[in-house]
Amino acid sequence: MNHKLLGIVIALTLFALSVPVTFAACNNACSSSQYTCSLTTSTMTRGTSGTLEVSVTNQQSQTQSSVAATLLGSWFTGETTSQVISSISAGESKSVSFTLTPNTAGSQDVCVSMGGTCTADCTQVSVTSPAELSVVSITPSSTTVATSASFTVSATIQNGGTEAAGGTTAVAATLSSTSGSCSIASATRSIGTIAGSSSSSQSWTVTAPSSAGTCAFSLAVSGTPGGTSSGTTSVTVSTTTTTTAAATTGGTTSGGAAGEVQPGTKVTITKGKATITIPSVAAGKAALVNVTKIEETNVKKISVTVVNAVKNIQIIVEKPADKPAEVTNPSETVYHYLKVDKTNFTDSDVSSATIDFQVEKAWLTANNIDESTVALNRYESSGWRKLTTTKLSSNTTHVSYSAQSPGLSVFAITGSQPSAATTTTTVPQAGAATTTTTTVPGQQPPGAAPSGGTDMLILGFVGLVVIAIVGAAYYYKRQPKGGFSYKAR
Repeated sequence: MNHKLLGIVIALTLFALSVPVTFAACNNACSSSQYTCSLTTSTMTRGTSGTLEVSVTNQQSQTQSSVAATLLGSWFTGETTSQVISSISAGESKSVSFTLTPNTAGSQDVCVSMGGTCTADCTQVSVTSPAELSVVSITPSSTTVATSASFTVSATIQNGGTEAAGGTTAVAATLSSTSGSCSIASATRSIGTIAGSSSSSQSWTVTAPSSAGTCAFSLAVSGTPGGTSSGTTSVTVSTTTTTTAAATTGGTTSGGAAGEVQPGTKVTITKGKATITIPSVAAGKAALVNVTKIEETNVKKISVTVVNAVKNIQIIVEKPADKPAEVTNPSETVYHYLKVDKTNFTDSDVSSATIDFQVEKAWLTANNIDESTVALNRYESSGWRKLTTTKLSSNTTHVSYSAQSPGLSVFAITGSQPSAATTTTTVPQAGAATTTTTTVPGQQPPGAAPSGGTDMLILGFVGLVVIAIVGAAYYYKRQPKGGFSYKAR
């Protein structure tokens, strides 16, 4: 192949690579030489009948007559979804109106079939939805509480629309006790507005009565726009044994929670829950709590260091049977969740917290968990955060750990299985360092380029170009050496 032909092939290849590839949103899309389309209507409301207007332009060289323009798609129900354009000249634009009710919110493709010849892509219309309030969850911090104990009732209120709820009349939530003698602090509260497709989490502090029984609760939510919604829950109030601690100095010989057990500290244990009451903690001091009946919560000790002096604080440690609704699934295998609620202090009052906990060896064995991977994870606004976790000790049935946390909220005790890894050792030339590369299954080796569907498309295109070059070379080689010739008869 001569240099001139090779240059032409390379230039064509570079030009082809520079042309962007686009994908039509509509099937059997019209080409730019048939019909083009644009939206006149930009926004519609889900569940509300309205008019969608588009402008269609005939890009053909001839006038088209009796063209049936039909709106396609499943995101709407229509009263008038087909119009006949009696005549549209070459280069002329015509407005077409459709009457319909959107049934799906979001950006929706507007595709108009032009007489069955092709489908004009009119881009997308934005479908909003009216504010719609709903109580998606309402749960007490524990289903069983002690007499005279304080606990919380938490609720998640969701706005299922894209329109903000409470713009005219602020969203309000009222928790009421429909049976039993539980008392609710600040039962009614104003939430304000809840943005579209967002939720608001609310909690109420409740005090159980001095006698056993059942407390039932009802939550009523309203706002304009947004409408109304409600939810119910209940708790069982039972008598329990309370322990009162004297002032002692605590800690462990191998690390873990440390500090002083504050005078008057009370620990109340119920099924799956520990309620801790501390009369006061001085600024800069660490309050240590030894938790009895470890099997109820898997927590052995908690130490909280405060930056500000606090009084009459309460820490409620609960081991829920299932994942709390407000958190996502951790990436590793979960042993147990821990829900730690606090009263009369916030995370801004806490400089650090240490939680000592234990894990059953039977669970580690049954799930093939490497005990060195066990960690306490804290749920934050950005998701799960793995905390610094240290193994303290081990016996025949349990392994004990200690974790440092910047605050108290929802936690997950997790672990992972041992990961098989392949190790490749590169033998260097004399004087060079030996390089060892460990590749974990599912990960790219260091320095390896990522692979994906885009790479395959590029490789396929390059393959076609190579075939074209080889074909051109073969064709050129088959020609007479003197060039093309023609002999007259």
